[in-house]
Amino acid sequence: MGPTTRVTALVVAATAALTLTAGAGPAAARGDDGRRTTLELSPDRQVGQGQLLRASGVCFIAPDTPGRHVFVMMSRVVEPGSGLTRDDFDGVRAPVLADGSWHTALRIPDRLLPGMYHVYVDCLHGNHAYNVAERRIEVTGTDPRPRFVDVPDGYQHAEAIRTLAARGITLGCGGGRFCPTDPLTRAQAASLLARALELERGGQPTFDDVDPDSVHAGAIAALERAGIVRGCAPGRYCPTRGLRRDETATLIDRSFEPDVDGSGYHWYFTDVRPDSPHIDAIAVVALEEIMRGCDDRRFCPTTTITRAQAARTLHRALHLGD
Repeated sequence: MGPTTRVTALVVAATAALTLTAGAGPAAARGDDGRRTTLELSPDRQVGQGQLLRASGVCFIAPDTPGRHVFVMMSRVVEPGSGLTRDDFDGVRAPVLADGSWHTALRIPDRLLPGMYHVYVDCLHGNHAYNVAERRIEVTGTDPRPRFVDVPDGYQHAEAIRTLAARGITLGCGGGRFCPTDPLTRAQAASLLARALELERGGQPTFDDVDPDSVHAGAIAALERAGIVRGCAPGRYCPTRGLRRDETATLIDRSFEPDVDGSGYHWYFTDVRPDSPHIDAIAVVALEEIMRGCDDRRFCPTTTITRAQAARTLHRALHLGD
């Protein structure tokens, strides 16, 4: 469980007892005894990569309670529809002193993405959260992710492309370029998925039309062994053909197996045939918001997906961001 998930669970568990407040001063949460857990940061507005962020406050936990401590975490602010990549910092643990005070410091990692972050503090006894407080702070610095000359700042898929490149999932098309508007071939899609799923690549696929010397052969073989790809026709993979949007939906569904039943959603897209072998997968990825329609009530199932669109789709499937 990542820090954001863990924090969310703790906040939900404490909701009945807490009223969160935020402002220019110290953040605080009021416990059911009327006292407040506080969080102060220094610096309090902005901190750079590699710098120390000092955090302090008070936790109102009975002094005789064993194992009193705080856990301070950071999570990038990602608004719905922003396309931003989530980034978390596991944070630090610190003891609560006899008077309820605590203090600690976090070294902001150089790899942390610039942007606005939530800073959370949980006052804990064992695994139980008694009070929670939150502040926001801006992390400044240089984006450590690779850049491509044909993916400008502000491009709608730039975050996804750079994040996947930083993780070694996409390698670009050569010469410092990503070729974002080029069609994604079925062979390239296999390599993307094999890297994303961290499958052991190697061996030869059973498809007659895959060159054994192809750089994608090992990835295609890995996906075939995993039951993710089944070819385009008996004995054929069609490696150089562009990957269609409906095929993309099926690959994502098989790769990540979302726990969603799409059978009641078949009606939504008006251009998806009821007898399509991809109809269940299309419903699932739409419900999970991994893929979206091409316009109002249409999915454009036979349209080839571009390299940039595929990056954004995989970015969502890996829960890295919107």
